[in-house]
Amino acid sequence: MIHREDMRLPTSVGAVLGKLRDAGYEAYIVGGSVRDALRGLTPHDYDMTTSATPEEVKAVFAGDRVVETGIKHGTVTVMASGEPVEITTYRVDGDYRDHRHPDSVTFTRSLEEDLARRDFTMNAIAYAPGVGFVDPFGGCADIDAHIIRAVGEPERRFEEDALRILRALRFSSTLGFAIEEATAAAAYQKRDLLLNVSAERVREEVMKLLGGDGAGEVLRRYADILAVRLPEIRPMIGCAQHTPYHLFDVWEHTVRVVEGLPKDPLLRLAGVYHDAAKPACKSTDHNGQDHFHGHPAKSAVLLDERMAALRFDNKSRERAVLLVRLHDERPKPSDARILRLLSDIGYENFLLLCDLRTADNAAHNGAYPAIREEAKQIREMRERGIALVAAGACYRIADLAVSGRDITDATPYRGHEIGDALHYLLSAVMDSTVKNEREPLLAYLAAHPLP
Repeated sequence: MIHREDMRLPTSVGAVLGKLRDAGYEAYIVGGSVRDALRGLTPHDYDMTTSATPEEVKAVFAGDRVVETGIKHGTVTVMASGEPVEITTYRVDGDYRDHRHPDSVTFTRSLEEDLARRDFTMNAIAYAPGVGFVDPFGGCADIDAHIIRAVGEPERRFEEDALRILRALRFSSTLGFAIEEATAAAAYQKRDLLLNVSAERVREEVMKLLGGDGAGEVLRRYADILAVRLPEIRPMIGCAQHTPYHLFDVWEHTVRVVEGLPKDPLLRLAGVYHDAAKPACKSTDHNGQDHFHGHPAKSAVLLDERMAALRFDNKSRERAVLLVRLHDERPKPSDARILRLLSDIGYENFLLLCDLRTADNAAHNGAYPAIREEAKQIREMRERGIALVAAGACYRIADLAVSGRDITDATPYRGHEIGDALHYLLSAVMDSTVKNEREPLLAYLAAHPLP
């Protein structure tokens, strides 16, 4: 048992703990909230464990609203002062035949037995006011050392719940902790068990991982594990790029792109896949120089298929796929070209594309003149795009000084022709052919019929 400075608890949580303890039961805060408090952070939610059975918990809180949120596994939720507090009875898990959920649970009166079933030592610490931190597996020391270590035998922990493999990688990325050697070896050994994890849970863990400060290093170190559920990674590893403007193989280049991106998980996912088709598109000329013709479009297809398999929503899929498809285009930073790009993909996607192109460029050979020139053009494109939007430049139908009603009243166009006419005028405005004013626009349409 390790005692440290007391953990500050919200009044509602402290009241629930106190009520259980006053009724003669043990009760502790456990899990991520304790880990975060020991790291000096303020927890956002609190899980509680108790020696009381679910029926005994309900009896203690007979005057409060109690929801049976996971009664099969010993969990009920008490509404305390309007705030939900999840309470789970101490338990021992049975076999995990699906490598994800216990076939059965057995309630116990032993806190240590309950903590022994948890994934990592840093999550197997309990706290109660007046008792302090109960830490039978050395989790406090591992937090101090920034280490992720499985509780007990790591192979067994991962066989019980294969999602824990991805959780270890995610914690390494988001907390900046190293995975202890035996735990990392077991994760690698048991990596194929990830095939038993649902697509939704894989997606959730991968996106959290990508949002962490250490995402790049985790991708670099544990690519073979991630490739079980992101198989497009595997061909990139070791795929050489013999060109004057590359310094790294496809995977190391990719990792450096991710490291150069803002911590936007969806943007970083696009970064992971922006060159995914390069191995399949690779050719080598008679001078020994490699080429990757057509890789952006094919990489976009690979990403779209993987995001569909992981059940991403359509909006996220469309955005990430768009960024990958366009990442290698190099429009000159003229106002007309920038306005057309803004019109095609929207302002938010324009900024994300600039981020991706900037990170991609920075992961090339910066000593090569064409790479330096491209970096300059990307900066100019971004700055000019921001300036144009700030100045109220017209790049959307909604920005036009005429509406569909104006065209109906002033021209013979009807039905779908009205939309065609609006796009026709927008194109003319973006090309600086006509001013974005009502009368000049209608005059232009009269003098230049729809093609």
